[in-house]
Amino acid sequence: MMEEIYDRSLEGEITKEDALKLVDTNHFQLFDTADQLRQEIVGDEVSFVANRNIDITDHCIIGCSFCSFRDNIGYEMTTEEILESVKEAVDVKATEICLFGGVMPHMTVDFYCDLFSAIKSEYDIELHSLSPVEVYHAAKASNVTIEEALTSFRMPGWTLLLVPRLRYWWIVCVKNSALTKFPPRNGWILSPKHTN
Repeated sequence: MMEEIYDRSLEGEITKEDALKLVDTNHFQLFDTADQLRQEIVGDEVSFVANRNIDITDHCIIGCSFCSFRDNIGYEMTTEEILESVKEAVDVKATEICLFGGVMPHMTVDFYCDLFSAIKSEYDIELHSLSPVEVYHAAKASNVTIEEALTSFRMPGWTLLLVPRLRYWWIVCVKNSALTKFPPRNGWILSPKHTN
């Protein structure tokens, strides 16, 4: 099995079924195969991304019990302050900015699009941004679907990397029909019916 998946990977033809088989395979065999693929594709060359994490606010209306960054100092950065932080990162050769923060009522699709536009108009830098709950909230606050929100976030000329957990979130929603990501104290339950 691993040999066939290895060959399909090199040919760019790996399937969803292949990925599902990998979940149940011997982890050490999987690690070895992944290392062989890395060797075949890029050799021993190592690269890295220089980034800066910017916590744009510690305000949040959700109150998740698992939130570890929120300290309630009570700040929310202005666009100008965020741009200054991006400039500092660019000055030291960062190639990516990670934006994090809580969820507030005014953080709509337009809010994020304006922020991303301000950053991209000033700097040629990758944006790694938006957790699943930020996308969900922005869509809901803007009275649009999640798909419409995501389309807005993928404006021409922008390179915006959504937080990888978003893909996992969609898979869990579809596979399990419901995702209780947030503790019951706030009552949020995300399910496919909420994504429209």
